Amino acid sequence: MKKSLIPTLAFLLFFGCKKNVEDNQPPADRPEYTHSYLDSNHYWRTWYPKNTSSKVFLDKKERHGGRYSVNISSEGDSNNYGTLFGRNFESSYFAGNRVKFSYWAKSRDILGEGTGAVFVFKPMDEIPTDINENPFDIFRDFVKDNTGVDLESKKAKLKKHFYDHAGYIDSLPIKGTTDWKQYDLEVDVPARTSYLRIVFGIEGKGSLWIDDVTYEKIKKLPTDSAFVDRSEYFSPLTGLDFEF
Repeated sequence: MKKSLIPTLAFLLFFGCKKNVEDNQPPADRPEYTHSYLDSNHYWRTWYPKNTSSKVFLDKKERHGGRYSVNISSEGDSNNYGTLFGRNFESSYFAGNRVKFSYWAKSRDILGEGTGAVFVFKPMDEIPTDINENPFDIFRDFVKDNTGVDLESKKAKLKKHFYDHAGYIDSLPIKGTTDWKQYDLEVDVPARTSYLRIVFGIEGKGSLWIDDVTYEKIKKLPTDSAFVDRSEYFSPLTGLDFEF
């Protein structure tokens, strides 16, 4: 993970600590930031600094499929946090599974970095208060205790996924100018995960279009015998294609 994006990710964590994530009621506002929604259902939330020409909006002119994509237009005046939008998901849709999120993206003249990222957050009561503890050890133990999977053999690969002590991410950078391309992000979602968040944004200047987000459960994780996956009975998640 590039250092320039760390402040943006820290900002996102600040707004992630609430129990009812699908309700998505606004948390305490940062005074220097504007928060709004892309849709009347309040699925997708946008963040960009006040007094800026940067913006996030539904774009009907440039799209991969359907009527709309989401356009992130950053003028490089977004301070330390970038211009971005994202959505929270209840963990019950994904818990106990390895999940692949796919999306289509197109970029134009990005100076800096565009990114798509999926965050997996631990329960608040399992985030340690001692920040001097080793994040890998904590996360490895958390996964092993809740899934039975020992991550030690994957340490080198997983180190890039740590997000402070609160959970982990998978992310992909996008730079320069690119045509429509499909990207995949994969995360393991332990049974005791608090919630997930998918985020797209630009740290720097340029334009990024996002469209047709999908998800797929690709592998069952070992879980405690008390865990029951009832997600097959849930109503499908809507609004991922931005066709509101």
